[in-house]
Amino acid sequence: MIGHPRLAALLGAFALTASAHAAFPERPITFIVPFPPGGSTDTPSRIVAEKMAGILGQPIVVENRAGASGQIGAFAAARAKPDGYTMVMIASATHTLPGVTGKTLPYDPVKDFRAVGTFVTLPLALVGNVGLPATSLAELVPYLRENGDRIAIGVPSTGSVAHFSAEKFLAAAKAHPVIAHYQGDSAILTDLIGGNIQLGVFSGSSAAPMVASGKVRGYAVAGATRLPMLPDVPTVAEAGMPDVMLEAWYGIAVPAGTPDETIATLNDALKQALADPQTAQALRERGFQPKYSSAADLDRTLVEEPKAWEALVRENQITFKQ
Repeated sequence: MIGHPRLAALLGAFALTASAHAAFPERPITFIVPFPPGGSTDTPSRIVAEKMAGILGQPIVVENRAGASGQIGAFAAARAKPDGYTMVMIASATHTLPGVTGKTLPYDPVKDFRAVGTFVTLPLALVGNVGLPATSLAELVPYLRENGDRIAIGVPSTGSVAHFSAEKFLAAAKAHPVIAHYQGDSAILTDLIGGNIQLGVFSGSSAAPMVASGKVRGYAVAGATRLPMLPDVPTVAEAGMPDVMLEAWYGIAVPAGTPDETIATLNDALKQALADPQTAQALRERGFQPKYSSAADLDRTLVEEPKAWEALVRENQITFKQ
């Protein structure tokens, strides 16, 4: 029979073990969004975080740490304690594109993180000045071939998914307009409306109000389906040029070393959040397509996607201005 002192010691050990492996999460989670508030990265992150918080039973505090094209926030997350209480929103811009475009990162996009999962894609749109004589993508392609030296197409920043989409579209069209690089969608829209450039490739959510008001013309959107906010703009497949435009994806990652079971808990909450009809509808209304992936799938994307970008650079002889 176990004596009282020994029994007390064993019970104490069991209590310590139970405490050490307490159910996650026990306190609020910080979700770093490495871009400014209110933008196309911040909005879907907050929508998903709010639903995940309800599922997990703990608040998720969104913290915007903008700067250096997302590098500042991503670096802060990489250095955080790997306990699941710090998540970071990641994208091609922070993880799979910089190395391809020649940028030096303060973190390793693969070794310093573990994926939780993807939560949305952001379909891009090809839009134009209403003064262009071409009223459809089928008419635009031959027009660009004949007038490419007089056409400029705006993209938000060098080496962005929109930049790659523009390059891929122009290669397929066998046209050679000038590609103009901007800092954000709004500047492109301003110059499009003013006639300083003739075309632009950027997020469908940014383009939608101006297309709806007739200030710019929508030619096509990326993705498998039309955007609810651009119901009259065909997909590139419908317009006869499948796979010439890309979709940006947004995901969640945690610091390397985060336990498997913690990642599984976060991924399950993410899956439930995206399965919620109201959450999915809120995302679609703002121009995003809900897209759940497993942690393993996103981990593979972080490894494999740069290879696809590199092939695109080689095939189209793309150069980058840093």
